[in-house]
Amino acid sequence: MPYDVVESRSQSLPPLVRQDGTGAYNAILLTNGSLLHQGGDGYVSGLDPEEWNTLWAYERDHGVRQVSLYTAYGAFPEDYCLRPGSEGGIGATPVNATLTPAGAAVFDQLKGTVPISQSYLYRSVVQQGCQAEPILTSGSDVLGVRSTSPDGRERMALTFTSNQYLPQADLLTPGLLRWATRGVMLGERRHYLNVDVDDWFSHTDHLRTDGTIDSTPGFRISRNDARRPTTSSRASGRTTRSPRTSGWRWPTTAKGPTRARHRPACSRCSAPTR
Repeated sequence: MPYDVVESRSQSLPPLVRQDGTGAYNAILLTNGSLLHQGGDGYVSGLDPEEWNTLWAYERDHGVRQVSLYTAYGAFPEDYCLRPGSEGGIGATPVNATLTPAGAAVFDQLKGTVPISQSYLYRSVVQQGCQAEPILTSGSDVLGVRSTSPDGRERMALTFTSNQYLPQADLLTPGLLRWATRGVMLGERRHYLNVDVDDWFSHTDHLRTDGTIDSTPGFRISRNDARRPTTSSRASGRTTRSPRTSGWRWPTTAKGPTRARHRPACSRCSAPTR
């Protein structure tokens, strides 16, 4: 989908309204709720008060939703109804977050928990009497919230860091975009069931189902692993029962020039076949 990136630290807001009066953007995503960066003797926002008011007025007048991808508790530059709990870093062992009923309605393609790892997390609570409801929790801690500002703007905020390589981003980003744009997007999202084998018999990281990563020793394919998919699929009929699986293939990468130099020491490996 088309989008513009604004580096608020060095760029001003672009024109938000076209000459004919229509809005230029149908969703606003903030990398963090206050757009802070280090400047001078401390941290300052990338937008000045006038720019914040311009952005909020645009969202209000054009019915544009806003998502903050990383949000601390407090009321600067606006109040998301989040109040202090505790905070701290998360390593490889994930915190498993649960979707509330409100969150499940937004992320309706997700089942089960959302593992959050390699992140900094604000464990917050929602201010009573505030127009907000949790969408993602861990026990009594609120990790995501949907709220309405006093002027009627719709907002959604997460309270932890993320990036494109982490499971929480893979799981939550599509739902956040769909909510922010009200489902009006150019493009599509596809889910692939595929196995792409690159370096045979070399070690690699093993991403486990609980979100942890095993790097020592990690995962290394065996000769039986390499042979099993074909034989077991044929024996069970998995590749013939459904038109969706009848074309199942294993893409492999041939690395002939280096296979002799880098092959593992093995006295029981299968003989090469044509």
